[in-house]
Amino acid sequence: MPRIDRDEALDIVRGCLALVNELLPPERRLSPSPDTVVLGEGGSLDSLALIDLLVNLEEKLASGPGVRIQLIDDSLTADGEPPFRTLGDLADWIVARQPPA
Repeated sequence: MPRIDRDEALDIVRGCLALVNELLPPERRLSPSPDTVVLGEGGSLDSLALIDLLVNLEEKLASGPGVRIQLIDDSLTADGEPPFRTLGDLADWIVARQPPA
């Protein structure tokens, strides 16, 4: 099964974020920086925008590099702490969730 590294994951995250940003009012759009907060204090994505981002990511990962990862599951809220906070964390989380080669 294909695998991607952090840089590839971050590029895909940025591309999917651009799609989500198109739907948001200008004052709520997120920067594509790895340090941009997605979840938690300082984040500006509401639950609908977050789900939209994760669905876009699942689809892009499957159709692009062929990596099939389920991002929307109980791990998002398992212990009350999200598994990622920033875009960089999200890219790392994607890389860590890949099935073994």
